[in-house]
Amino acid sequence: MNPYSSIIEHMEKHGSKHNPSQMQIAVVVGLEPLAIKINDANAISDNVFVNASLNLKLNIDNIQTEETALKGVLQSIYNTFKLSVNDKVLIQQAGNKFFVLCKIT
Repeated sequence: MNPYSSIIEHMEKHGSKHNPSQMQIAVVVGLEPLAIKINDANAISDNVFVNASLNLKLNIDNIQTEETALKGVLQSIYNTFKLSVNDKVLIQQAGNKFFVLCKIT
């Protein structure tokens, strides 16, 4: 065996244990509390953490402005980020914790 191949193999083996888990796609199955489902597994609601921008709970209609076009743009942006049941999300698992990173459209 080439000595360099042995060194590379050793580095890959020991380096992989420090790599984070792979990202996965999950489906939102509940909002209060947030629950996700990965593949066909049972829904997970414990230890689920979400990016704050996905959980703003704004009511655009309460914004006082005469600029209806601005309100429409704000509503469109908010709808892009707002989580709903059946939305697909990108998650990162770290141990027994699940981090919802973003919504996938």
